[in-house]
Amino acid sequence: MNRIGKLTAICGVVLVSFAPLAAGAQDDDQSMERDLTVVQRPIYNLHPEHHGALDVNAWTDRRSYRPGDKVHLKVRASRGAYITVIDVGTSGRTTVLFPNRRAHDNWVDAGKELRLPDSDDNWAIQVGGPSGIEVIKVFASTSQRPIYNITDLTNGDVFTVFRHEGGDASRDLSVVLDHDHRGQWAETVNLVRIHGGD
Repeated sequence: MNRIGKLTAICGVVLVSFAPLAAGAQDDDQSMERDLTVVQRPIYNLHPEHHGALDVNAWTDRRSYRPGDKVHLKVRASRGAYITVIDVGTSGRTTVLFPNRRAHDNWVDAGKELRLPDSDDNWAIQVGGPSGIEVIKVFASTSQRPIYNITDLTNGDVFTVFRHEGGDASRDLSVVLDHDHRGQWAETVNLVRIHGGD
């Protein structure tokens, strides 16, 4: 066999060996989506009616956590935007993680990576329980107006919590986004699995 034939054979083996990893990752995304609760689905499925020129990406430091673990989230928007991060926990509680009582400035410049929390922040995103899937929904808007009605929230020490569960909170968000942010917002979602804590 000539050198090109050997290289092709080796590349074929390498590609075949990576295929199960990619399929496993896809199955994990699909299984996490299947495991969403009825309360989590409305916010998970909340998408802009009209897609504009704004895109947002977000990722966590890991795909699974245990109660007590700290979550680190990174966000990047294609244009300068105001970022809001909402979490629908395994318990169904809907919380605004960012902005919060200790981090008010939610503006991020185009292409700049926003770290939540940043290394010098005096707050943390700590995992609770029970076991299940956590929905971390990230919104970017070119409007400074909040994406929620402040009257729909109750204050905690650091974070604010929606008075309503996921379905009602999603309807509240939809009304504000469609009315005040028409065509000027984007979203992305991260699903993470929580193990233990039951």
